[in-house]
Amino acid sequence: CAKASLLTISDTNISFDSDQLPGVNPAFLTTTFSTDLSGRNIFNSSVVNLNVSTVADLITSFEPTVTGLKFIGQSGATFDSAPTAKSVSSLSSIRGLAPEEPTKRGSYYASSVAHFAKTHDLNSGLSGNQTIDNFFVALASPLPRIDAKVLTYNAATNSTTTRVITLVPFAKSVGGAFSITNAKTGYQPTNQIVDFYVQRIANSGPGDQDASVNGGRYEAVFRINYEDVEQGNDHDMDAIVVYTVKALANGTLEVTVQPVYQAGGVQHRMGYIISGSTNDGIYLVTQDENDQVSYFLNVPPGRSPGYCDSATPPGDCIRLPYLGGSTSVTATASLGAATSSISQFVFSPSAASAATFLKDPMWFGAKWGGFTESSTNKNGRPDLTAEWDVDGDGQPDTYFFVQNPTKLKTSLTKAFKAITERQSSASNLAASSTSSETAGALLYRANYTSGKWTGDVEGYPITASNISVPRVWSAKEKLPVWNARAIYMSVTTTASPITPALIDTRSTSFAGLPTTVQTDLLTSTIYNYVRGEIANEVRQGGNLRDRESLIGDIIHSSPLYDNESGLFYVGSNGGMLHAFNGATGTETFAIIPRQVIPRLKNLAGLTYDTNHEYFVDGSVIRSFKNTRTNGNRYIYSLLGRGGKGLFSINPRVSATVANPELLWEYTPLGNAAAAADPDLGFMLGAGQFV
Repeated sequence: CAKASLLTISDTNISFDSDQLPGVNPAFLTTTFSTDLSGRNIFNSSVVNLNVSTVADLITSFEPTVTGLKFIGQSGATFDSAPTAKSVSSLSSIRGLAPEEPTKRGSYYASSVAHFAKTHDLNSGLSGNQTIDNFFVALASPLPRIDAKVLTYNAATNSTTTRVITLVPFAKSVGGAFSITNAKTGYQPTNQIVDFYVQRIANSGPGDQDASVNGGRYEAVFRINYEDVEQGNDHDMDAIVVYTVKALANGTLEVTVQPVYQAGGVQHRMGYIISGSTNDGIYLVTQDENDQVSYFLNVPPGRSPGYCDSATPPGDCIRLPYLGGSTSVTATASLGAATSSISQFVFSPSAASAATFLKDPMWFGAKWGGFTESSTNKNGRPDLTAEWDVDGDGQPDTYFFVQNPTKLKTSLTKAFKAITERQSSASNLAASSTSSETAGALLYRANYTSGKWTGDVEGYPITASNISVPRVWSAKEKLPVWNARAIYMSVTTTASPITPALIDTRSTSFAGLPTTVQTDLLTSTIYNYVRGEIANEVRQGGNLRDRESLIGDIIHSSPLYDNESGLFYVGSNGGMLHAFNGATGTETFAIIPRQVIPRLKNLAGLTYDTNHEYFVDGSVIRSFKNTRTNGNRYIYSLLGRGGKGLFSINPRVSATVANPELLWEYTPLGNAAAAADPDLGFMLGAGQFV
């Protein structure tokens, strides 16, 4: 069976998942909840029940960006219905994702469940480890995030530095309908964005440089239409606000907000969340109606976040710049209610934000539930970058972020491709006898592990009623010592039958190969790596790719049993046609065709796991004994997807003694006629000797 994989498709704002899981934070628990999910940790063999807080604490201990001051709806018992900056000690004690859904109780427990499923055998009644790889297609939040670049000058060093101040639009409803109250402990919906219209963005990067706009400095003007509730409703034009964000010549950022329309019965407070400045926080700076309702997140002109968070708010907290007020800009503090319609604040950039946003739960779920364990440590944690971010883009390899809806199909395709490449799958089967009554009859099962691109062949006993488990041997476990293996190479282009070169430590073995290929094989010790030496692998302190098996992946080639010699043959993408003893699973010999020799060096490359290649990947055919074969039984191996053509050998072998003869190789690098053959192509089907 293929390894289990779970694909989750969701927007990044998970909601209402924090109260009915085993081990949730006591502040989140609404009813007693126990678990029936347990598993054996495949790294230390301990059997434990799922506890989402314990796992979240483990994740936190290896994620230094989690703790500290973060924008979040709730941290422990601290809850204010808003994504204000709160002290965070662990992913286990926070919920209410910021900035969009601080009241919807979305948690980071999805990452706990994903990691538990990745690292625990969930069904001990089956053989092997029944773990789950987790893949996430994350649909982007509809909430825009404005990254404004500000150029600051350092007189001491006579240098300039570009810093980024981030603005996220944000609004709340504070009264007027739907049982909404302005009390800090009451219900205030976070307003949904119905429409986001960009009127102008200039000088954000090389693609939109315009010296005629704001002196060549950053400027953005956009209009937002807010809905007055957090879920559902009619999504009409309840309140519309225009934002102007511009970098000033003195290295600061000016943010101007003006309400321009309203048509609802709910009272809005509108603004933004600022981070990356010297005065970060939530700024609700305008309102849609000429009401006088104080709210603890209000920030009157000239004030700072938290100014109105008081049992007796100051007088200027009762009314912010509002629709219908004067068109003069209000930027300075005054103890009276605002009379203008325009709010304006100026922010100075900071080298470090006081509070920051966390990555979404699906990001952590992909990193901790979809990593590929390295053979160098095997500790059940993605603590090496190569285990979770092979391409180095900063995103987990099983996390597929969809920002543009038209790209959803592309992301889904990538996700399914990644799942397929992770699977450990079997190619076709072969049996040592056509009768289940034959004593010692075995079924040969070839398989491969994608991602690591290794393979194996396993032998299973056949009885009169079924196929017995467990297996009686594994070929990868029965390989001879690397320098005792009988591996042969086709190193010449002769059309006559030859005895191929036995790979050993002598450079004379490669004398018939082009000089560049000899250099690749010898100076990089690739030839010993191909034979199975592990001394130069990364885990041993070298610079060659780590392997979990010394047999290459066996994908499209299937075992072929020869009852005369007692051997079975199969091609692998380690570059070889292997001949194994059918009774014991021990490799008797292997042969490497000339066509694939120049690419053998790629097998040792550190990027091979993400740049897989095919080598000897086609079907294997056995001839009849007749006059055309001089009374011998020949073996033919197609390269399949590994190259154009095929080759043939006369095994000349018993089950224990190898002396193969290469009859011919009809490939572009192995035969001059084949190189000139315009009709020669990839042979992907099952061949047949007639």
